Amino acid sequence: MPVKARIVDLSLTGCRVRAYDRFSIKAGRAIEITFKANGIDFRFNGIVQWSDEHNYLGIRFVNIADRRKKDLAEVMKEMAADAAARAATLNTLLVELHVMEPAHEEAEETAVKQLVGADVEQAAEASDRG
Repeated sequence: MPVKARIVDLSLTGCRVRAYDRFSIKAGRAIEITFKANGIDFRFNGIVQWSDEHNYLGIRFVNIADRRKKDLAEVMKEMAADAAARAATLNTLLVELHVMEPAHEEAEETAVKQLVGADVEQAAEASDRG
């Protein structure tokens, strides 16, 4: 019986998935898992290692052909490089935001000082007159 799920962790020896719908399966059960990663289709036999009440299950891959294992390793390497590039871009944006933020605060502080200074000068002029 096919079950739709999302892979949340992937390794060369297995994966952790979360089923979209309520799903229960016992540890030790043989299954077949199919998924697409970076545009490449994979189909592995596996053994359910564990499952929980939140629809997660751990699957250990079994009898993987060496060629398919190499394909999976290459795809995982590409996915890691993509994730690292996205993280670097995000870090750069955060650094730029952090650099801009103090400048914005300084400008705001200067504007407040100018307003307060003007109020103080006006108050001093009024007391001189009065």
